[in-house]
Amino acid sequence: MKTNIILIWMPWSWKTTIAKYLSWALEMPIIDIDDLIEESMQRSAWDTLTKYWEEKFLDFEKEISLKLKPKHSIISCTWSIPLRKEAMDYLRTIWYAILINIPLDKIKNRLEIMKVDRIVGMSNWRMTLDEVLNYRDGIYKQSYDFIFNDDWVWNKKEMFKKFLDFLLKLPIANELWLKVNEDNLKVVYDEYKWFE
Repeated sequence: MKTNIILIWMPWSWKTTIAKYLSWALEMPIIDIDDLIEESMQRSAWDTLTKYWEEKFLDFEKEISLKLKPKHSIISCTWSIPLRKEAMDYLRTIWYAILINIPLDKIKNRLEIMKVDRIVGMSNWRMTLDEVLNYRDGIYKQSYDFIFNDDWVWNKKEMFKKFLDFLLKLPIANELWLKVNEDNLKVVYDEYKWFE
């Protein structure tokens, strides 16, 4: 039975940010697979990626994913997990997958601003950034239950507000007993750093 929510989409689409704020507002535990990688490897997920071949890194992500057995939680999915079908198929048996659908040109623009010059797929598969993004677009869009379409606002607060409103209107909101803690939500809106 699905009792959890998983957020998927491209790197730097603010999945983790939204997941953290949802966790606080909805009083649901958050699972960040990057954090699990860091705990296991005693190094950052990025350092782990640069140390190993991409295929080995993807297999490592898959192993971590297949061990997850949460209840009523939110997961921020690493941007490469959908590239391992076995891992994504398993996660979708216990999570409702919500795709944060931000246009690829906006993602590419943000990657350029963040000075990210490579992501998983570019080294081993010898793809350009455009080729990897387009390839992933097809994979991700086979891996979701619900899709949140956003044309990309640069204000995280506004994007979170839109996403929370979208989530609470989904048919799964009652099934998962999603309820906003208004005091926590006020803290999110008033005190969290929205421009990082």
